[in-house]
Amino acid sequence: MAIQLRVRKVARTIVLNHSGEVLLVRHSDTIAANPLRPELLTYWVAPGGGLREGETSEQAAIREFREETGIQLDRLECELCERQVNLIIRDELMDQREFIFLARIVGRPEPVLLTPEENIVEHRWWPLAEIETSTETFFPDGLVKLIRETLEGS
Repeated sequence: MAIQLRVRKVARTIVLNHSGEVLLVRHSDTIAANPLRPELLTYWVAPGGGLREGETSEQAAIREFREETGIQLDRLECELCERQVNLIIRDELMDQREFIFLARIVGRPEPVLLTPEENIVEHRWWPLAEIETSTETFFPDGLVKLIRETLEGS
């Protein structure tokens, strides 16, 4: 019999600036969130987090981006993809469903850490080419390809 995991809905926003850099946050966990990758404690990901009761994924993406970076987005451009992954969140194995959006921003605003309890230790504007050659871990898998395909299609 399969175990039924509680579903956690999450919204993330990949934000590109005028130079084509993407703003990501680096998480540093004390215990692995992904049971299939127990060695993975540090990784880069688009800002985001769980949906609140009655909140749409779009509303959550904008709110979470502001909470994790201090930057207010006016709008989202499109939904890039959805991702499903089983993660350990607050000592519970959950079925996490992520809605990943794209937004663009003018300039290169300096992010501010507003939620230290989120295990976020750093923000960085990454050039896509540098992500491709980095030895760091980035999520979702295929992040650069996803962005490039979206830009080519627009």
